[in-house]
Amino acid sequence: MTKLLVGAIALAVIVTVGMAQKKSSPKGLTTPPQATEEVSHEGVKTPEQVEHSKLYKEFKKSKSLRELTSAGDVRFLQPPPLYGGDPLAPPFVLADFLRKSACDSDAVLVGRIKEKAAFLTDDESFIFSDHAVAVEEVFQANPAARLEPGDLVTVTRPGGKIRLKNGRTAEIAYADFEPFRAGERYVFFLRYVPSTRGYQVKEGARAFLLRDDRVFKRTGQHLGAQLDTMDESSFLNEVRHSVGGGCAEKGGQGNE
Repeated sequence: MTKLLVGAIALAVIVTVGMAQKKSSPKGLTTPPQATEEVSHEGVKTPEQVEHSKLYKEFKKSKSLRELTSAGDVRFLQPPPLYGGDPLAPPFVLADFLRKSACDSDAVLVGRIKEKAAFLTDDESFIFSDHAVAVEEVFQANPAARLEPGDLVTVTRPGGKIRLKNGRTAEIAYADFEPFRAGERYVFFLRYVPSTRGYQVKEGARAFLLRDDRVFKRTGQHLGAQLDTMDESSFLNEVRHSVGGGCAEKGGQGNE
């Protein structure tokens, strides 16, 4: 299927050449130690990636990253949102959260990232990353573009790191959305992109890393204590159950 051609949110904290870069890890983020974002070399976008660039028009800025890197490397860090702490809110229930996530998604699956590449948007003021994902198990199928185990599908998301043609490096990072890494397995809650028959994940709460029989969230959002001690098999069973739980009102098919 799809192959990668490697080759409104306020962003804060610019890190230039010569300054130490500290990796942000929000309090409460359940995550194993992880290296910094993998860097892609700037390349020509395929027609598919041109379409994916349109998904990030809301992030358009007044200056391009090429202009901003004229004096050195730049890194923009999107701080985590303020999560509500309403004392009157009902207790968090992981099963309910997973069911709602499934109802808001067009497809839910387990997949392994085979390769990834970051690209500038068409206005060159933002970065997005496309990932070639090998499908391992489909929990919730999309009738508009049915997936099967063994399929290769593109998953796009905001953020990434690029070495530009001017030799400088530009990075858009999210404190609340850990990067996806090639070779790793994830559970994805995805929205369909009809123009490319690919998928998009925009939030860290819609992806979970599977590693060493454990599950790790990609967000600082509180997802209950149950997840901290849950093994992979138990979590996948919870996802299967949530998908089969039904929805009062199913969301639309992807990004129009």
